[in-house]
Amino acid sequence: MHLDFMTPEVWNGLVIGAVLVGAAFAVLRLLRDWNRYQWHKRHSDRQASRAENSRHQVAERQGPTDDSRQ
Repeated sequence: MHLDFMTPEVWNGLVIGAVLVGAAFAVLRLLRDWNRYQWHKRHSDRQASRAENSRHQVAERQGPTDDSRQ
């Protein structure tokens, strides 16, 4: 197999192209992971506030406890 066309310029271009494609995939992966982290962070905050609200609603329905009647 003859690789006469594989001059140093062509080889350098292939290497640079592979590095750029890899860097693009790395950036996409980082953005996807960061967005997933942000989504989970917001979603967990909502769940925590919902849990806190439901605890207050249950406490309101039950009325005052014996300790608070002093």
